[in-house]
Amino acid sequence: MDLGTNSPAVGVAFRPEAIEGTLENIREFQALEVMVDHYLAGGMQLRNHIIDISRQVPVVGHGVCLSLGTAISPDECYLDMVAETLEIIGAAWHSEHLAFTKVPGRDLAELLPLPRTRAVADVILRNLEVVHKHIKVPLALENISYYFEYPSAEFSEREFLELICR
Repeated sequence: MDLGTNSPAVGVAFRPEAIEGTLENIREFQALEVMVDHYLAGGMQLRNHIIDISRQVPVVGHGVCLSLGTAISPDECYLDMVAETLEIIGAAWHSEHLAFTKVPGRDLAELLPLPRTRAVADVILRNLEVVHKHIKVPLALENISYYFEYPSAEFSEREFLELICR
């Protein structure tokens, strides 16, 4: 299904724990956000539900595992799986949080804030180049909550997001 790019849509994030309620009320949604990792890590039954839902209401993909702010290149095998999932579910676009969730060899299981510096922006831009080679749908970057300000910040949050988006 196509999610019109010029029309706002109201939806919710699909969660496996709420699958019965989602399916019972599917006609009430204009769109659903589907976590790609739910599809990838779910069994065949969950995958089939997600595919079924994507045939009934427009979906967008969402992820939290790319760790765009980590100073190592994103896992290209994982990116291929994300791209395949987005194609299977017909996602109009994919969103990721502008954060880091990993350090080499360790998943931190948390959306951690980035120091808003030119060096970190350069890391993100390099990582986005890799992402764009694999994921062909438009990519939306989501900000996260910052609970503190890094002393080394060179940019406000708005300036940092504008720098990356340019």
